[in-house]
Amino acid sequence: MLLYCADLLALFTSSLYLAAAFAALVGSWTCNRFGRRNTMLAGALFFLIGVALQTSAFQIGQLVVGRVILGVGVGLTCQVGALCMMWHNVNVLHACVQPCCTLILLHIPQHVELSTM
Repeated sequence: MLLYCADLLALFTSSLYLAAAFAALVGSWTCNRFGRRNTMLAGALFFLIGVALQTSAFQIGQLVVGRVILGVGVGLTCQVGALCMMWHNVNVLHACVQPCCTLILLHIPQHVELSTM
C-alpha cells in the first residue's frame, strides 16, 4: 500500500497553480470579449464544478482534474475580481495605502539592529 508519493503530491499541488496562471492570462481577454460579470460568473461555475469533483473524488486522477478545473475558476475570478475592486473601490484603496505605509515604517525600526554605530 502506497501512502506517500512525492510525484503525486507535486502533481496535486501544482495542478491548481498552473491552471490558475493560465486562466489569469486568458481572463483579461474574456473580460474584454464577454464582460466582467459574465467572466466572474464563469469563474464561479468552474470553481463550483472543481469543488464538486474534488469532494466526490475516489481516485487521484479525479482529484487532480478537480484541482485543474478549480484552478481555472480561481484564475478567472482573481483576474476579474482585482479589476472590479480597483474600479469600484479606488477611494478605499487610496485610504488604505497611507496607514499601511505608516505601520510598516513604525514596525521596521524595531527589527533593525544598530550594532554598527
